[in-house]
Amino acid sequence: MKLSSFTCAGCGNCCRGEGFVAVTAGEITEIAAFLGMPEDRFRAVYTRRPESADDNHDSALWLVDQPGPAQECVLLEGNRCRIHPVKPQQCRDFPRRWRSSGFEAFCGGMRR
Repeated sequence: MKLSSFTCAGCGNCCRGEGFVAVTAGEITEIAAFLGMPEDRFRAVYTRRPESADDNHDSALWLVDQPGPAQECVLLEGNRCRIHPVKPQQCRDFPRRWRSSGFEAFCGGMRR
């Protein structure tokens, strides 16, 4: 399948597993408003600092994972993103602008 014809299958697998989702200050403002909460509360509950200074591009924070071995994004409910209309650019760009090695094996849209 070509990425130009990619259609998301809604499997949620891109929101699980090893990795991180960076969120910028502007995205935090938008997401917090969407969730109806103050930005400082959103930062405290849903974000963490990058693991190393090398990973801190544009002073972005990372979304935290849900507890457990699946390493699911904290904003994933079932197979759906709670903040889909305002999800971070990194999420919107998958898989056309970026993708992890071997993503075809876990991405339902690529297996169609």
